[in-house]
Amino acid sequence: MIDKETIRSALKAVKYPGFSRDIVSFGLVDNIAVDGDSVSVRIQVTTADNAIPPRIKTSAENVLSQIDGIGRVQVDVI
Repeated sequence: MIDKETIRSALKAVKYPGFSRDIVSFGLVDNIAVDGDSVSVRIQVTTADNAIPPRIKTSAENVLSQIDGIGRVQVDVI
């Protein structure tokens, strides 16, 4: 069974571009929802660099898609 803590733990592998810290320790993970094998995550990023949000989104999607039991992943970076 996939739970929010499993998702949060996996997202610690996603580093903020240019930093050694992850998006969880920066407090960017705003919301995690699990519905069966579907997972949605909202990440809140404030930056002037327009290249960072899509990089974080792609990294988060890649990490989450590797978790056994997850069928659908939706990551929104706002």
